[in-house]
Amino acid sequence: MERNVVQAVKEIQSIQIERSHSLDDIYKEFFAICEKYNIKQGTQNYDEEGKETLKTFNSFEWTICKDSLSRAIQFELNFFDLLFDVPDNIKLYK
Repeated sequence: MERNVVQAVKEIQSIQIERSHSLDDIYKEFFAICEKYNIKQGTQNYDEEGKETLKTFNSFEWTICKDSLSRAIQFELNFFDLLFDVPDNIKLYK
C-alpha cells in the first residue's frame, strides 16, 4: 500500500468536528485516515551495533498528519464563540 500524505492531509482537514464529538471520536477518524493511507507513527531506531532499540521516532508523514489534525481542531476552537452560545452566566464580566 502506498503512502499518500497529500491525500491524507486533505481528508484530515475535511474532518467534520461537531459539538457532540469527543476527542476520542476525532482520534478514531484520524487513525482511520492514517490506516487508509498507510501512515505509521514511528520509525524504528537502531544503536551503533545495528540492534533495534526501544525508542521510536515520529515519522515525517505522521508529524505532518498530526499537525494537520491539530490545526483543524484549533480552527474549530477559534470559531467556538461564533458557533456556540456561551451561557449568560459566564459571558460577561459585570
